[in-house]
Amino acid sequence: MHKYFIAPFFFLLFFHANAQNYGRYKVVFTDGTSKIVKGRIAYVVNGDSLPKDVLICRKHTIVPSQTQSIAWLVGYDEQGLQGLPSDDKRFWLFKTINGKISAYAALPNGRGLEYLEKDGVRVPFTIENILPLLNDNASLYKRYERSLKVFQRQKRHPNAGLLEASFVSLSVIGLCIYSLYATPVAALTDIAVIGTTSVLIAARISRLYPLEAIRQYNYMQ
Repeated sequence: MHKYFIAPFFFLLFFHANAQNYGRYKVVFTDGTSKIVKGRIAYVVNGDSLPKDVLICRKHTIVPSQTQSIAWLVGYDEQGLQGLPSDDKRFWLFKTINGKISAYAALPNGRGLEYLEKDGVRVPFTIENILPLLNDNASLYKRYERSLKVFQRQKRHPNAGLLEASFVSLSVIGLCIYSLYATPVAALTDIAVIGTTSVLIAARISRLYPLEAIRQYNYMQ
């Protein structure tokens, strides 16, 4: 019974993941001809090969190397979100963040970020590459620099973020348990737990995440 109960949730999750990039696409092929098709762009990884984009329309597939451009047509917008093949012809690049710092993604919904661009210079999208782009905004630069150290530490130790979140949760649970007891030891424990939890929560709130840093920079310019 339980497995049948959760089946609809898996279906909805699968449908949501696949529907995000589904729709009408205007494809301009290398020979100059164009065609409007219905399908979805998938970000495909086969074994040890490099990831690539594939437009799946029923039983047919279209890859970036076959096209000059592609546009995701949403609603009545016949221009759509334009995507151009990358230099290596593995992706269509959609400008999903537009500003002084722009970001290009392999999927039109903004996922699969590949490149950042500022002043006409394009660099691969990595959390480390964001810092030099913020160098003309001192306060944003310092704040992201502190956050970057945390990201790099978590990159070296993948479980660090999980442990930090778990410690915050356990601290809150511990606070709730010890608050039931009116003893000096419990009171001191409460104070310690409150202090530790407050520091950890404040640190997480003040952290500047990569896409947030880019959006704040564009907003402030």
